[in-house]
Amino acid sequence: MTDNESFTLMGFLRSLNQTRFKFIDPLANKYIKESIETQPNATYLLIHRAITLEMALEASNTKIKELQMQLNISSSDPLPQEFLNASMKDWSHNLEIKSGNSIPMQKKEEPFYLMWEEMSIRFLAKHQLKFWAILFIVSGIMVYLKAHQ
Repeated sequence: MTDNESFTLMGFLRSLNQTRFKFIDPLANKYIKESIETQPNATYLLIHRAITLEMALEASNTKIKELQMQLNISSSDPLPQEFLNASMKDWSHNLEIKSGNSIPMQKKEEPFYLMWEEMSIRFLAKHQLKFWAILFIVSGIMVYLKAHQ
C-alpha cells in the first residue's frame, strides 16, 4: 500500500467511525447483514469499492465542472430516491457526528508537478495548430535544404 492509499483509507475509516445515520432502513439493513454473513471478505470489498467509487465520482465531478464552465450551463438536481436518497449525497447533511476525539481531516493536496503537468497539457491542447504549423514549416525547410545541398 502506498502512502497516498494509506492516507485515503485512513481518512475514509476515520469518517466512517465518526458518523452514523439518523435513520437506517430495517429491510435494507437486514439484506446487508445477510450478505456480509455469507461473504467473509465483505467489509474489505465494500470499503475498497466505496473508496474506488468515491475517487471516480470526484474525478467525474471535476470533469463535469470543467465542461459546465466551458459550456456555461448549470446542473439540475437529481430526482429523489428512497434507500439511496439524493439528499444524502454528502454525509455531513444527514449524519450525526459522534462527540469526542474526532481527528480533523487534512486536505489532500495534489503534488506540484501534477498541477504543472495539467497546465502544460491545456497549453498544448490550446495551441496545437500552431505547433503543427511550426513542425510542418521546419520539416519543409529541412527537406528543401537537404535537396539543395
